[in-house]
Amino acid sequence: MKKIIALVCACAGMCAFPSDSAENLAADPLRGTPAQQPRAEILATRVICKEPGRYIGWPSVCRRKDGELIAIFSGDRDQHVCPWGKVQIVRSRDDGKTWGAPETIRNSIVDDRDGGIIELADGTLVANWFTSIAWVNIVSRFKPASLKPEARNAEAEYMRHWSTLPTNLVREALGYWTMRSTDGGKTWEPPVRTAGTRPHGVIQLKDGRLLAIGVRYRSADHMLSTDPGFKNLKHEPICEESTDGGRSWHLLATLPTTPDVEVTGLHEPHMAELPDGRLVALYRYHAKDVGDGICVQTESVDGGRTWTPLRRSPIEGYPPHLTVLRDGRLLCVYGQRTPGNYGEWAVFSDDGGRTWDMEHKVLLCRHWNGDLGYPASVELPDGTILTVYYQADRPAKDKNWLNSTETCLMGTWWRPRPKPKAPAGPAQYVNPFIGCSYNGHCYAAAAYPFGLVQAGPDTGNTWWNYCSGYRYADDRILGFSQTHLSGCGCGDLGDLLVMPFTGDRDLSRTNYASLYRKETQSAQPGYYAVTLDDNHARVETTVSHRAAIYRIRYMDGGTPRLYADLQYGILNWNPKGGETRVRECDVRQTGPRTFEGRMRTSIWVEREVCFAVEFDHDVTDAAQLPRRLPSEKAPRGILSFALPAGGTLQMKVAFSTVSPEAARANLAAEIPGWDFDGVRAAATRAWNRELGRAELVGGSRAQKENWYTSLYHLFIQPS
Repeated sequence: MKKIIALVCACAGMCAFPSDSAENLAADPLRGTPAQQPRAEILATRVICKEPGRYIGWPSVCRRKDGELIAIFSGDRDQHVCPWGKVQIVRSRDDGKTWGAPETIRNSIVDDRDGGIIELADGTLVANWFTSIAWVNIVSRFKPASLKPEARNAEAEYMRHWSTLPTNLVREALGYWTMRSTDGGKTWEPPVRTAGTRPHGVIQLKDGRLLAIGVRYRSADHMLSTDPGFKNLKHEPICEESTDGGRSWHLLATLPTTPDVEVTGLHEPHMAELPDGRLVALYRYHAKDVGDGICVQTESVDGGRTWTPLRRSPIEGYPPHLTVLRDGRLLCVYGQRTPGNYGEWAVFSDDGGRTWDMEHKVLLCRHWNGDLGYPASVELPDGTILTVYYQADRPAKDKNWLNSTETCLMGTWWRPRPKPKAPAGPAQYVNPFIGCSYNGHCYAAAAYPFGLVQAGPDTGNTWWNYCSGYRYADDRILGFSQTHLSGCGCGDLGDLLVMPFTGDRDLSRTNYASLYRKETQSAQPGYYAVTLDDNHARVETTVSHRAAIYRIRYMDGGTPRLYADLQYGILNWNPKGGETRVRECDVRQTGPRTFEGRMRTSIWVEREVCFAVEFDHDVTDAAQLPRRLPSEKAPRGILSFALPAGGTLQMKVAFSTVSPEAARANLAAEIPGWDFDGVRAAATRAWNRELGRAELVGGSRAQKENWYTSLYHLFIQPS
């Protein structure tokens, strides 16, 4: 059996966290998930169904009109791929607080898996699933010796079982199916074959029709390759329709694609009908250039008869489940099987699927390996959301998760929040990215009117191109320094560079830069945020007059660390200026969470800067890195922190031109606590006050953006 699991997981890219990280996640009631997030409050996570010693997975969920919850899944299995899967359901009548025992509603002679379920307007339940003989194709790859009849292993057992199945019965059992129940799931009508598959089921439109967005496969897992029609099958995205409540189905449409979406990469879709009648559908998509997988999107405005060409969306993960909330927002939940981001995620669209708020995606539950996912959501009467998915609830006892076949259904209860509002007043028209292209020499950092601190990203620090330290076209961030010049033709500043990362503390490492994607980056007056793909961290920063506060969410199970570089600076024309930039430096740790110091630097001008730094968690280890050149005067180091997996670290830093004590006083006066959002709101108010001094009456939005961004650049001088 270990061979089968290993082969399946290798194909799926299901690597694992170290066992100690897995144990930390399992011990955390919220599985390493921050309770407070910009668009959600995570309330609870717990197991809702477990079959000891058995593997279960691929759930979906619906809420009936009488309040009953039904979760459907494939249960009583040996493992991820095996012959024994059954379609099962569990029920809850108290919004998920307690659940009944599993009930088997379908058990054919082959593997029954990936269930979906909905309740129609008349109370009829419609379930869907597919059947598979994938275990035959996987086991056939093993060495003949392991498949001998006398062998005592899972692969031999599976092949013995296969040899007993009549071909005509296998042919009848294979395919994609729906079935109906008119008595609440006590009894079920005979299954009805459909042309395609979808893991989370069909939907009912306002006009009463049922639609099933799906994929029709040419696969020997779902149809005998010896059947006459096998060679004529195509892999294609399709939409099917039922006008008789799921008793029969017919093909309504074949969906078009765009050049950057290959048909063979499409899998496992779901769709929703919006209040305006539009249909939005997302497909799981795999290709060589999309990493572990993304979602691609299509829409229909005529009830599913025609569809826009499938195009790539910003959602990284799969498969999607879509829910239209009572307030009209569109919710997508999905799993991520990418190392460093293992877990269940959610993202909102506030405009009917036209855009997705990836900046504020919600982490629902972390995990330590990639055998997870297929989340589905229902909205409860009090406005909270229950998202059901599968994964293991604890790591394998022998520390090797490949040896464990136990998974379970889990649920996360969470409360959605509205999208964080854009700044009101004239600040809403400022675009800090204007002037950051080519040689505009502007920066995207968080800045305060006439402030001493400009905290934000550096993408380069040498030659004339990087007088501000930042260029929009770059795809890599070196780190985050606290002072920047705007609009100058000479470079300087770039004091106290920090860069979060996770993992090993390698004292020989010299480069902590990380790739990032533009869609994860945002900037407003007094605020900057970005996701660091390589370093597995989400970084936000906001500022006061003389201080900055960072909110850093570490996004994997590795040890949270922070690289700090006091020798770094923006070096103007001379790339070797970094060797002598710092003339004097004195920095010391003053407590478990605090540092302070003083530096004298010289690039464009000679200057003295004093600083105070404070964290909201103890520094568990502070390691100084070797100096790269004898002429260097300032240290570099790595700070480590004890946080739960997926935890959040906050850092405050204040500056003074007088003394470290004055910097400490500035920090206490301007950012005394850890209210990041409060500091951000205060910065927005300060900007509205300054920008309102010269009001533009009338004009288009583009004209207002031009006007107020120009004023913004004026008011960050001197920097």
